[in-house]
Parts: sequence; structure tokens; C-alpha cells
Amino acid sequence: TQDGNLAQSITVTGTSWISNYNADWGGNVTFSAGRMFNRQSRFRGTAILSKTGATDDESYGGNRFDQDVTLNNSGSGHLRMAYTTFDSLMQNLTVNLTGSDHIFVAYNGAGNYIGGNVDANNTATGTTANIYLGYATGSSLVIDGNVDIDNNSSSTNYYTYLGVAGTTTVGGTVDIN
Repeated sequence: TQDGNLAQSITVTGTSWISNYNADWGGNVTFSAGRMFNRQSRFRGTAILSKTGATDDESYGGNRFDQDVTLNNSGSGHLRMAYTTFDSLMQNLTVNLTGSDHIFVAYNGAGNYIGGNVDANNTATGTTANIYLGYATGSSLVIDGNVDIDNNSSSTNYYTYLGVAGTTTVGGTVDIN
């Protein structure tokens, strides 16, 4: 638990990882690591979470983000958020996929929530690299704001999916570029 709202910035390289398990961050955070795990943690300031490595990572879920969130995957392994239970993002979400594997938001669990807008940017490389907003059967995702999808990848197969299975509800408009 962080006492106060001092901004935190942590970068680790190679196969090192950052694991937020029952963490409570009072200030803005910028975390970058080869592997990224988040479980039942609270982020009270803005959060920039960047995965850079080759190993697939599943973040359990149960996280609450009070301010804007940016999720980046520049690695060759996927990043799954809300792998087991729902996440709550109270403001805007930006997703940037620049690596060569997938990024999943609201992978599983009923009750995933985004209180603001979603900006999904797929400029990935490689063979197949997708962004998934809502994925598994039985999952649900509510987005109160607008969704802007920019698909400019050089991958052979690249897509941004807005709801694969389960239920996905968008309160605003959807713009696909």
C-alpha cells in the first residue's frame, strides 16, 4: 500500500516481471516489464502498464482503476486482463498493441466495466496480433463512452474485436478506422 499520492515509475527489463497483488497505489503509476501481472489491486491515479516480453501473461482481475488507464503490449507474448474475474476501469482506457501477440481486455468474468471512452490502437507486427475487448463466453463488458478503433497493423492477420463472446455493451458510438 502506498501512503500518499507520489507518482511511481518502475521499469525492469528482460524476463523480469512486475506483480501487483492486493496493491493499493495512491499516485500515478508507470510500470514497464517483460511480464505484467495485476490481481485485486487498486490504482488511484493514472496507470500506464507496459508489457515488453515474450512470455504470455494472465492478470487475474479484481482490479480497480480510478483514473485513466493505458495498456501497452510491445512484446511477443500476450497480455490478458481480467483472466478470472472482472476489472473496473472508472475513466478512459487506451490500448496500444505494437508487439507481435495479442492484448485482451475483459477476458473473462461478468461485470467488467469501463466508465469512459476506449481508444484501441493496433499497429502490431508479426503474423497474428489482435486486440480483444471482451472475450469469453459468460463474460460481460460495459463501456459507458465511445469506442475508437484504429487498425493499422503490418501483421498478416490483425483485428480488433469488440466482443467475441459473452455480452458487450457500448453506451456511445463506435468508430472503426
